[in-house]
Amino acid sequence: MRRALLPRRLQGMPVQDRARPTREACLQAGVETGMKPMYMIATRAGSDRSAVEHAVSRYYRDWGISVVSLGGSRSSADLTKGLNSFTTRALYVIYLANSVDADKTIIPSTTSPNTVVHVVGKAKIRNMRLEEIRREIERARASLRMRLYYEGGFYKFKPSSSSARPLVEDPEVYHDILAFRVPGFMSGLVGLKEGWYIALRDIGGRHIIYSEGRPAGFLRIRDDLGFDKYTGLQPREIDLEEMARINRDYILWLVDETAAWIRDLGSFDTVLVPWSGGKDSTFILQLAVREFGKSRVVPVFVDIDVDFPQNKVFVGEVSEKLGVGVVVKRLELKPHLPLKGFPTHEDRWCSRLKVSAIEEAYREVCPGDAKCLVLVGDRDVESESRSQKPPVFSRGNLTFAYPLKQWSTLLLQLASITLGVSLNPLYELGFYRIGCYICPSLRGWEVEIIKNSPVLNNLREDALFKSFLEKRTTSSP
Repeated sequence: MRRALLPRRLQGMPVQDRARPTREACLQAGVETGMKPMYMIATRAGSDRSAVEHAVSRYYRDWGISVVSLGGSRSSADLTKGLNSFTTRALYVIYLANSVDADKTIIPSTTSPNTVVHVVGKAKIRNMRLEEIRREIERARASLRMRLYYEGGFYKFKPSSSSARPLVEDPEVYHDILAFRVPGFMSGLVGLKEGWYIALRDIGGRHIIYSEGRPAGFLRIRDDLGFDKYTGLQPREIDLEEMARINRDYILWLVDETAAWIRDLGSFDTVLVPWSGGKDSTFILQLAVREFGKSRVVPVFVDIDVDFPQNKVFVGEVSEKLGVGVVVKRLELKPHLPLKGFPTHEDRWCSRLKVSAIEEAYREVCPGDAKCLVLVGDRDVESESRSQKPPVFSRGNLTFAYPLKQWSTLLLQLASITLGVSLNPLYELGFYRIGCYICPSLRGWEVEIIKNSPVLNNLREDALFKSFLEKRTTSSP
């Protein structure tokens, strides 16, 4: 039996019952008025299309998803031709195939790089419950994100042969594929040589390390403190520069398609980018400058008193390199700590203050008579709440868009190299994400990096970080 793709508390819950932008807000953003959608779902028969339309209306009502059928054709060649004709009408295309059709090989034999053919677990889509169709759509989106092959000694997003099999053939919605960095000072602790490795991020902090396209072993990174040492065969390290070169054509194609999707959102006076200094928002910032020019792009950075000093230096260097004027909002968290205590997963009061500071900047840069686009670097795989957001919606005079919503971490890492996007030096130290040094999302891996990195030795002597570490130690099971 397959595991449910959505958390138990969300299973069977209509999407309109969760906190999200309203249908009217998404309509205002143009998702149903001719704008190119992020997703299109295709079926073979019209009756299956109707069933999918009902599921989309219930669970993805605000996403602007187009649903089409291929006229009931029973020829694989005709289905392939018909499906490929839709690939320019959406950023990503999902073909849902009945298991009966798959058994008879009545499915498209080849597809465009932005298309996935997904066989559902039931004989006919039209007979499935709406919740079951939603699960299959989520599985198909996971397959799009996790598309990576090992062919001819190289990792590829787009293989040369149509018979190539992906590394993960049946991914879960929470899976991510990434390049995992082991710095030299962590090598002995983790049991892996210094270098970069292909890793599958699984549930519960479990990371499966691959070597030449096959699982070699695993390690578990704890949410609070530490990690379980790597167990398995010594994997072969990867060369990120070489991987970027091998996948250059595909990456440039996808970046161009993504940029075209952004341009199709409409005309705006100003483009705002909430910028943390992390890989996602930095990529979006440089893509925005490339597409709109530095004079129209305004990054918003919240300067927090418990941020890593290296991050602030990085933001200053990149903004100077790009020639953009950064709107900086200062946020002091330390004065709140005696009363509120350290932020926790249950009470991320710091995030509310940060969001408030960002929204204040939006109001200053984009007054009521202006029309502004907000490009956000959030990706589905980062959190459950981010995966539930529609690709684009409007709030007042602001249109929010999430161009990287479907991307894996590995794709983002290689695209950054391909486009020459500057990467925060904290990633070279082995960080997976960038945040404050008292962040509840700072995992055991990052904590161990701080405790062992010669670059961060000053932070280890910081009284606040020591207190944070002590709190982690006493609350850890």
